[in-house]
Amino acid sequence: MGINTLHPNFSTEEFKGRTTKRSFVDPEVISTPTSNLINNFITQNYAQLNTGGWKIISYPFPYPMNVQEFLSQLIYPNITSPPNDLDIGEYVQIIKNNEADIYWPEFSFNGIGNLIPGQGYQVKLHKGIRDNIKPLPTLAPDNGINTLNEYINAVKNIEIDLLQGWNVISYYGYEPLNIVEAFSPIIDKVQIIKNNDAKIYWPEFNFNGIGDLIPGEGYQIRMHEAFNGFKYFLTETEFNTTPAADLNNLFT
Repeated sequence: MGINTLHPNFSTEEFKGRTTKRSFVDPEVISTPTSNLINNFITQNYAQLNTGGWKIISYPFPYPMNVQEFLSQLIYPNITSPPNDLDIGEYVQIIKNNEADIYWPEFSFNGIGNLIPGQGYQVKLHKGIRDNIKPLPTLAPDNGINTLNEYINAVKNIEIDLLQGWNVISYYGYEPLNIVEAFSPIIDKVQIIKNNDAKIYWPEFNFNGIGDLIPGEGYQIRMHEAFNGFKYFLTETEFNTTPAADLNNLFT
């Protein structure tokens, strides 16, 4: 997956209070129910959406989901009615995928369809929605994911096909991951990587201005040559959590 042209500027603010090695898991809630941990994961990982303008976001699930459903659930908690373009359009001006297909809620135009695991998305917001972000909807039973551990282990199997030239990809891990370590298996094929703040990792000059990949963020990557089946080597993660007995309660 890849596109030839990308939006040249992504106007964003630095994340206040964020450090490169920050953990997104509060040690005090490790023993709390699985649903609470997932809530913590989802809400913190979209902190970049607290301001308007262009963003690059990741899609966090190991299965496709309609872009309207994803955005409506991201913005409006506990929504029970079908996705409403007008409501989504209050915050989202446009979202673009890796092939330059767009979803334009103002005109009820959905050229994207489903969001794809591993792919990053460029989104332009009319205004920030961070204060409104709530946990995402339940993981459907037919996806076989009942607990946080199962979710983390499922995303580890996501593969990304990288085209020669520019690509927009997700980072969907649970914890930050050093960018040098993440791309070391294919480093000879990587020309440059850029994050949402226009900071870069330039392997040819051993320059790492990004530091860690941050969960929830998307990245632009320019490849010297194509590579199929790229995977992040995420460490095994096990949390001491109480079982989620009912999927309907997983995100409540």
